[in-house]
Amino acid sequence: MVRSATMILFLFINLFVFGEVRDGEGLFSPEETKEIEKELVRIENSKKLRIILNTLPYGEGFVVDNPVRTIIINIGKSEEGNLRIENSFSRDLTMEENEDELNELSDSLTEYVEKNEIARYSMEYLKGIEKILKEEPETKVSFREMLYQNRWFLIKISVLILTIFNILVRIKHVSIEKKKRYERKLEKEKICREEMKALLEKRNHKEK
Repeated sequence: MVRSATMILFLFINLFVFGEVRDGEGLFSPEETKEIEKELVRIENSKKLRIILNTLPYGEGFVVDNPVRTIIINIGKSEEGNLRIENSFSRDLTMEENEDELNELSDSLTEYVEKNEIARYSMEYLKGIEKILKEEPETKVSFREMLYQNRWFLIKISVLILTIFNILVRIKHVSIEKKKRYERKLEKEKICREEMKALLEKRNHKEK
């Protein structure tokens, strides 16, 4: 039961924790990861968007299907220690209009790449992006579009609910079985007592 509760808590945390740092290459220390995640959450809440920062094998990429207000930062490191940093933005952010600002931002952070200060680069890049990003326009979204945009979240919620329901059903089933076994045990003990009582009465009757 404790194990099941732990699993539920793990699923719950994964559903609602944002600020995604996927350090597959181990380029950040635990402290740096926490600091970057904190910055990601702050910017995500401020600009109402999603940011994913990945460290990947050199040459590999990472994409998200039908992203909405999403920024992906991929950092790859070769065997020689060379870094390759690729940033992509979902179309609804219309960052094409800010190409010059983005290039200027990348150029200004070259020194951190050369010094292999990846965590510092990431933090400064995020702060620079926050300044460049425009405020989210007020647009009316239909209920159908809202469902589509949040489909993965809804799927996770559904899985979580089904998991919890399944665990509760199992717990209820085990509880019922235990109760039945206990009742059967009491019934057997009662029968044994009655048989012993009858046997004693029969013996006493014979002695008289």
